[in-house]
Amino acid sequence: MEKNSSAGNDYSELMTCLKKHQLALEHAQTLDSMFTQATLILLSLNMVVLSVIGIQFVNNLTQGEIIKYVFVTYGVFIHLIYMCIPGQLLIDRSGEVFDKASLAPCTLTAGKMFVMSTTMCSSVMRTAMSYFTAFLSIR
Repeated sequence: MEKNSSAGNDYSELMTCLKKHQLALEHAQTLDSMFTQATLILLSLNMVVLSVIGIQFVNNLTQGEIIKYVFVTYGVFIHLIYMCIPGQLLIDRSGEVFDKASLAPCTLTAGKMFVMSTTMCSSVMRTAMSYFTAFLSIR
């Protein structure tokens, strides 16, 4: 009899875990759908700002201006990192579950096109530097 009630408890606990997992997936999808356009706009603005700051940095090489542009660049970079880290954490945590039994890892996206992750952070930085060098070559 004890063995049977233990199996019932295990089943009940499994069902509770599955329901919580399903709620977590729905929550991640809701967050993604709520913030995807805003995240895309912010990601694009960060890329443009980094490129423009690079141009201003090269054009204004006075000591006071350099310090100002370094701090602004640092602020934009920190903002970009803080935008991408939650997406990376979600990918990592859902990947652990995915490896164990799920069908697809959860992600946060920008405009339903770009997965917010540390890879995206480095990609935005590379693209901003590419625009910066292109603008410099035009100059």
